[in-house]
Amino acid sequence: MKNLKNSILDYEQVNQILDNFSKDKKFIELSDLGNTEKDLPIRHFKVGNGKSDIVITGATHGSEIITTDFILKLMSDIKNNEKEWNNVLKEFTIHLIPMLNPEGYLISSLFDNNKWCNCNNKICE
Repeated sequence: MKNLKNSILDYEQVNQILDNFSKDKKFIELSDLGNTEKDLPIRHFKVGNGKSDIVITGATHGSEIITTDFILKLMSDIKNNEKEWNNVLKEFTIHLIPMLNPEGYLISSLFDNNKWCNCNNKICE
C-alpha cells in the first residue's frame, strides 16, 4: 500500500487499493450500494462475523477526503495485525464504505492535487 503520509490519493489510486483488498479473503466486497448520478459505484466491504454491526463511512461529503484515507489505513491495520483484531471481529461485523460520495471525493482530490477543472457538468479526467 502506498505510504499515505503527506499525500492525497486520487480516485483511481483509491480504487486500485480497494481492488487489492477485495482479493484478500479477510475482506468481503459486497454488491455495490448503488451508483452515483455519473454512474460511479459506491463500494461496500465487510470484515468480521460478529452479532453486532458497525458501519464506517468515508467521503460522505465531498470535502471529507481524509476519512477515506482513515478507512484505507484501518483496512490495512486489520489485514496486517490479524491477531490484535481477532476478538473484535468475533464480536462485531464491520461494514466499510470508503467513499459514500465518490463524485465529491473525485472533485475534492482533483482540487487538492492542483488538477482542478470545471466539473459542473461532467466528471473531469
